[in-house]
Amino acid sequence: MAQYDISILGTRLEFASATNGTTSSCVLSSTRVLLANRDNVNDGFVRTYDVDRTTGAFTAANVAFEFDTADCTQLFLLTLDSTHALAIWRGTSNDGFMRFLTVNAGTGVITGGTTLEFDTADMQYPSAQLMDSTHVLVTWQGTSNMKGQVFSLDTGTGVCTAIGSATNIGSNLYSGTTAKISSTKVVIFYLGTASEDLEGAILDINTSTWAVSVQSGPHNLLVLTTSN
Repeated sequence: MAQYDISILGTRLEFASATNGTTSSCVLSSTRVLLANRDNVNDGFVRTYDVDRTTGAFTAANVAFEFDTADCTQLFLLTLDSTHALAIWRGTSNDGFMRFLTVNAGTGVITGGTTLEFDTADMQYPSAQLMDSTHVLVTWQGTSNMKGQVFSLDTGTGVCTAIGSATNIGSNLYSGTTAKISSTKVVIFYLGTASEDLEGAILDINTSTWAVSVQSGPHNLLVLTTSN
C-alpha cells in the first residue's frame, strides 16, 4: 500500500502582524492565491500571494486591499476565475455583505466593486458556490433560519445583484456549509434542531428563474443504517 507522508515545504510566512484571527483564502491559479483577514480594529483586508510550488515560498504580489472598514467577521472568499473573486462577510450591525474583487493578472493589485448589503438583520456562517460564470449561490444562517439566494455578478462593472428573494431552507439550523454536486444541485450541511445533530439537504437551483428550493432533506447524517 502506498504511503502518503505530509511534510512542510518552505518557511512560515507571517502575513499579518496584528489580526484577530478571522481569515479565509481561495485559489486563483496553480501559483496564485488570495488571503483575507480581519485586522486588530476589525477592518477587512485581502492580499494576493504568489506561490513557488518547488520551494514552498509565499511572496506578497502587492499591498493589501481594504475591502471593509468596519466590524468585519466570518469571512468567506470564493474563486470566480483566475482574476476575480467574491468576498462575503459579516459586517456592521452583524449584517451580511459581499463585494466583487478583481485581481490584476500581472501585478496582483486588487480592486473592489460595489459593496452589496444582502442581509440587514443577522448574517452568520456564509458559504457560496459558483453556479455558472455570472451566478453564485450564497447560503447563510439568518435571524432564525438558514437562507439561500442566488446573486448575479457583472464582471465588467463589479456589481453584485440579488435575484428574487432569499429562500428559507429551514428553521433553527446552524453553521451551514455547502458543496456543489452538479450544475443545478448543491448539498448543504448544518447543525439541526435535534440536539444539534449533523444534518444535510439537497438544494435545487432553477437556472431559468434562479429560484432556490429544498429538493431533499433534511437527512440526519449521524444516523447510520445497514442492510444485508
